[in-house]
Amino acid sequence: FWLHLWQIKEYRIDRLMVHLRETIQGRSIITGRVSAFRLLLIFFYFSLVYYNILTLYSGLVLFFFIIVLFDKKSVFFERRIRIPEFTTKIVFIFLATCSFAFLMYIFSPIDIAFWVLIIDFLIPFFIAAQIILFSIPADLTRDITINRAIKKRENLKNLMVIGITGSYGKGSTKEYMSAILSQKFKVVKTKDTYNTPIGIARSILKDVNTKTKIFIVEMGAYKKGEIQFMCNMVHPLIGVLTAVNEQHVSLFGSIENTMKAKYELIDSIPNNGISLFNGNNQNALKLYRKTRKKRVLYETSYNNRGSIADIQARDIKVSAFSISFTVFLRGRNIGIFKTNLIGRHHIENLLPGIWIAEKMGMTSPEIKKALLAIFPFNKTMEPYVSSSHTVLIDDTFNANPASVHAGIEYLTVLKGKKALVLQPMIELGESAAYYHYEIGKHAGRVCTDLFLTNKNFLKDIQKGIKESKRSIRVEVLNQTEISYYVSNFSQDDGVVFEGKEAAGALSLIEKRKVFGL
Repeated sequence: FWLHLWQIKEYRIDRLMVHLRETIQGRSIITGRVSAFRLLLIFFYFSLVYYNILTLYSGLVLFFFIIVLFDKKSVFFERRIRIPEFTTKIVFIFLATCSFAFLMYIFSPIDIAFWVLIIDFLIPFFIAAQIILFSIPADLTRDITINRAIKKRENLKNLMVIGITGSYGKGSTKEYMSAILSQKFKVVKTKDTYNTPIGIARSILKDVNTKTKIFIVEMGAYKKGEIQFMCNMVHPLIGVLTAVNEQHVSLFGSIENTMKAKYELIDSIPNNGISLFNGNNQNALKLYRKTRKKRVLYETSYNNRGSIADIQARDIKVSAFSISFTVFLRGRNIGIFKTNLIGRHHIENLLPGIWIAEKMGMTSPEIKKALLAIFPFNKTMEPYVSSSHTVLIDDTFNANPASVHAGIEYLTVLKGKKALVLQPMIELGESAAYYHYEIGKHAGRVCTDLFLTNKNFLKDIQKGIKESKRSIRVEVLNQTEISYYVSNFSQDDGVVFEGKEAAGALSLIEKRKVFGL
């Protein structure tokens, strides 16, 4: 459990602390009834020593571990034990921790029942200590790798680097841009979610060479200065700012700090470069207005009206498994484009790639061909159909306010029951309650069912649903229960799964993937 938690938090103590502080699951680790009972037993031991009734104490400790095993809220009871990905680091720490626990048990200096509780209490701290120790050689190896990549980048004088950052949409924008530009140019992109300095360095060392024309770099960050560091590594000529919202604001401290951190990419663009901004996001629009460098505004039009945008999508048509739209460049119609992506929100992630492709000499037929070859990426509005012909949308890669609203909006194209399976969002700071309230309002207007994977922000979601003045079913369920209810949905019904915890429920449902129309 602890190794899995550290791993999904990227071994960052700041992200781990946010989890322990801001989520019900995190707080329960420290203040839950199991932890409280354990601490009570530890302190109770000294009283029983005084009265010399340690046999009773051994029974209480045994009772404690039985409670842990059969507590209805425990991962053991629901058979949902969190298992980390087995890397060399994880295996080493696991074996070292087991050895630590075994040796402490063998050489118990006091009553064994009391000592087992102490071992149980100390294991998380022992794991944390190992992770801190591991960071020393890991940082050294990281610095060596990054320096090698920097030297290689300096020798690639003709390489065009496109940097992409934002609170959301950066991964999809990178993938779509790569798919479009690869029709004509030798393109390398950072792999999957390798949006950190070490991930970028590995991409440079392994994939980029003298034949590479374009290197597309996704840049993620949790604090100020991290994007600037990545820009110093790769020297982007073009920067794309997809959006800025309260995602990870608990780590940045404020939305203002988040905006400053994302703007580090724009600051790094040279005078002969250019920056693209998403006009559909208010914070990105503010930063567009702030910059004095060469800039481009892209947006999806919801009313088919013209605007100041350099590239705009209008006449949007959305079906269950595809979208089409007309693209205007500076008011000039360059044609109707179709793709097998689902949800109109994907269009704004396609526009930067279309604009750059057009500026680099690709024709409209070439761009249209590229878009038709694009399908939803793994766990990003990825469509499935269940054995009962229910549409299932896997959007479990990451839950943020924009993606959840987009998932709810997608359900409006379906005719039957509409359900949202949601892992309440984290790292939203003081705005978390508001965002869950807004999601409740939106879900109340669209959905018939809302299944939550935990109780975080339940009251705020229910408050939003009440505000929508519609009555929908809202339940907090485990993965097995969610999969059971969804399996009973029928044709014309649809379910969107948002967040990593929702992925567990989806994995239990019999389904087949849909590859467009």
